[in-house]
Amino acid sequence: MLWERSPLAKGEQTAERYLEAGHIVVQTDEVHSALEDGFMHKHGIERKVEVTTYNFMSSAQLLPGTNRMATMHRRLAQEAARCLPVELRDAPVPVPAMEQSMQWHKHRT
Repeated sequence: MLWERSPLAKGEQTAERYLEAGHIVVQTDEVHSALEDGFMHKHGIERKVEVTTYNFMSSAQLLPGTNRMATMHRRLAQEAARCLPVELRDAPVPVPAMEQSMQWHKHRT
């Protein structure tokens, strides 16, 4: 995802352009970014992290007016694009499907 008036929104989204761009990354704690520490690092993909935030929706909200990109869940990105001046692009590097799970104590059922 990127700002619709960013120079990055013009032309094809290549792996080179993706990796050269500044990125907004979701970091769920003080040290770890799930995507960077897991998949990206494992596959030798290093993005230029310029901004970190605590959740995916805020990463979309931080895009307008910048030349940065944010990689996020497609359905959440589509929802953000309904109210923000952003453009959705497929990631030009392979990104695995993200799985989420929940657990709770049986007394809370």
